[in-house]
Amino acid sequence: ACTGDEHCLVGARQRCSEDNECVECLNDGHCTAETADFCIANSCEQCRDDDDCSAAAGTPLCDDATKTCIAECTSHGDCTDPTKAQCDSGNCVACDADAQCEGVQRDGKGAEVCDDGECWECTVQNETACEERVCVPATKVCSPDRLKADKSICEGCIADSECVALHRCVPMEFDGAQRESAYCLRIGAQGCSAPYLATPIVRQSVSGADAEEYCGINEADVSCEAVRALVAGDSCPGGVDQECAGDGGLCRTVNLGANLCTYACGSTLECPGFVCGSGYCGGPE
Repeated sequence: ACTGDEHCLVGARQRCSEDNECVECLNDGHCTAETADFCIANSCEQCRDDDDCSAAAGTPLCDDATKTCIAECTSHGDCTDPTKAQCDSGNCVACDADAQCEGVQRDGKGAEVCDDGECWECTVQNETACEERVCVPATKVCSPDRLKADKSICEGCIADSECVALHRCVPMEFDGAQRESAYCLRIGAQGCSAPYLATPIVRQSVSGADAEEYCGINEADVSCEAVRALVAGDSCPGGVDQECAGDGGLCRTVNLGANLCTYACGSTLECPGFVCGSGYCGGPE
């Protein structure tokens, strides 16, 4: 307690307030430090508002909490760059939580999911912004036309969520070369059936699921398009292989039906309800 300044002689608190407490200042005139010119709540502070700070000095903002001049931000809302959405000690830095991305835009779209230090529209773990659509893993944006759980086995896909239950979107090959598309394949542990029974595929999914066994096809000789063509009963009126969809498609007599699309096989397990005869599904034994 004090009744006059003469009672406040220790440290920075050398002024006696109306409440009889020793404080740092009673008015701006008591603040003589170069970086603390303003008396705020009996303490010498650097700024009261942005007008007290200097853009020329690179610190144009006044932080309400600390009453110091800072460079870029006083809250996450001041940081709109998706690569620097977190406000940390007055500077915008990489995000580490989704809340810091609230209101952030990226390429004209909302980007409110933090992943690897940046704000994105979505991730394979968080597709909330996409609603019924899927998140494209490579770009972390919502696909304009790809729907969740819309593709079945051996249909082209861009993300695991596009496949029906118990399936994932898996990169595939043909004759040793990478296919442009990935395809929905059933998880092997869930049980496989012909024509996806004889040749399991072990691979990581496009959405990052750990490598495991999937019900597959013989990628050396046949593609998913060729398998689907046989299942659909596609014909090749001209009698040439090129009329059949997909790599590995063959135009043959299938179960006595002329000019139908099929593919090469090594066993009946590779054929969808056909025997493997004469080296192709549906051929004569």
